[in-house]
Amino acid sequence: MRVEVGETELTSGQPFEIKVVVRNPQDRSEVLFPKLRGLEKGSSTRLRSSAGTEENQVPQEVIVQQYFFPTGYLEVPASEVTVNGSRYAVPALVLRTKEDRKDSVSARELEALQDLDDQLSDHLEKEDVFLTVRPSKGSVYLREGFGLYLSLFVAKDVRLSMEFYDLDNQLKEITRQLKPDGCWEENTWIDEIVPRPITLRGRDYTEYRLYQSVFFPFIRKNVSFPAISLKMNMGENGAAVRTFYSRALSVEVRNLPPHPRRDVVAVGSYELAESLSATAVGVGQPFRYKFGISGQGNIAAIPAPATIPVQTFEFYPPEVNQTLKADLRTVSGTKTFEYTLVPRQKGLFPLKGYFQWIFFDPGREVYDTLRSGRTIEVSGAGGAVAESVVPIGENRLYANLEQLDSQAAQRNYSGIFRIVMNVVVILMLLSVLWVFRK
Repeated sequence: MRVEVGETELTSGQPFEIKVVVRNPQDRSEVLFPKLRGLEKGSSTRLRSSAGTEENQVPQEVIVQQYFFPTGYLEVPASEVTVNGSRYAVPALVLRTKEDRKDSVSARELEALQDLDDQLSDHLEKEDVFLTVRPSKGSVYLREGFGLYLSLFVAKDVRLSMEFYDLDNQLKEITRQLKPDGCWEENTWIDEIVPRPITLRGRDYTEYRLYQSVFFPFIRKNVSFPAISLKMNMGENGAAVRTFYSRALSVEVRNLPPHPRRDVVAVGSYELAESLSATAVGVGQPFRYKFGISGQGNIAAIPAPATIPVQTFEFYPPEVNQTLKADLRTVSGTKTFEYTLVPRQKGLFPLKGYFQWIFFDPGREVYDTLRSGRTIEVSGAGGAVAESVVPIGENRLYANLEQLDSQAAQRNYSGIFRIVMNVVVILMLLSVLWVFRK
C-alpha cells in the first residue's frame, strides 16, 4: 500500500490529487481522506489496474481524491490518510496556481456533458428538479466505448428542503438496472456524491452525480437503458417522499466496415510504445522486446500482437502489464507485452516482420496496424546461417533454401535404426529356437 501526492504546480481550475494504491486488495478498501485547510474537497474515484504475467495478474485498487482551491499560493500542513483502519502520512505541501484558463473547470464539464442542452431540453423548460440518464455518445461502433451518467439536477434559485432517501439500497437497484446485456463495463466508482455547480441556458444548477460508467458493446444490437426512479425525502423533516423519473434511452451500435478481421480487432485510438533491451546480441543470447499499446479503448480486452513463427528466434510467452483509468467518457491506459527472444541464427532482422497489431480507429473510421520499428543485429560464430527476412504473408518454407549445401553428406538415421532393430529381433528369434532344440 502506498500514498502518492499529485502535481503541486497547477493551472487555474486544475485539481490537486492524493492517490492511494492498494496492491492485491482482499475486499473494497475503506479510505478516509483528510480535510485540508484552504482546499475544497472534490470528487473521489476508484480505478483498477493489474500487473504481472498473463497467467498471474496482481490486481490493484487506486483511489483518487481531488481538491480545489483559488488561484494563488497555499501552504498545506502535513496530514494523514486512513486506509482500512491504518493511518498513512501525507507530507506538508506548497501549492501554487496561476491564472491560465478562467473557464477551465466549466470547459472540462461541458466537454464531458456533450450536447447537454439538447439532451435536457424538455427538463430545462419544465422542471426545477429532474433526474437524467444520459450517454456521452448516441451512436457507437461495435466494441467502441461510451460513457453513461446518472445525475440529479436541482435549480439553485428554487427553495427546496430535500435529502436522499435510503440511497445505498436505491443505488444498488439502479446499478443493476443500468447494466445492459452484451456490454463490457468499466465502472468509475463514485465513492462520494459531491455537488457540482453548472450553468445551463443561463440558469444555475447543482448536479449530484450518482452513477457513472463506461460500456463497450460486443454484440451487434442497440444498447437500451430503462427509465430510472429515485426517491427523495422532501420537506423540513422529510415527511414526504417524492419520486423522480428519468427517461428510457438507447445507444445505436453500428457494425465495423468490411475487413477480414473486423470480428476480432480491437476498437479505439491507439499508438505503439516499444523498447529493446539491446540492439545487438549474439546467437543464443536472450534479449527482451516490449510491445506497448497505449491509448483510449477497452484496454483490458486488448489481445497480444500477432507474432510470426519462424526458425530465426525462439519466442517465450510475454509478461503482460496493464494500467487502466476510466474517466467520464472513456477508458484510457496502457497494455504492454514484454517478450523474451533467443536468436538462433545471425543476421540483421527488422522486427516489423515478426510483430503486428491491427485495430479499428472509430475517430478516423479506418483500420490501422501497429508494427515494430526496431531492428536487432545478431552476430555469431562461423557456420551460423543468417535467415532472410520473409515478408508477412509469404511462405517461409523455402526461406534460405539457396544457402543450404547440397553437396554435404546426408545420413538417414531412421533407416539405420530400423536395420539395427531388425538384427536384434533376428538374434532373439535364433536364441529362442536354439533353446527349444536343446
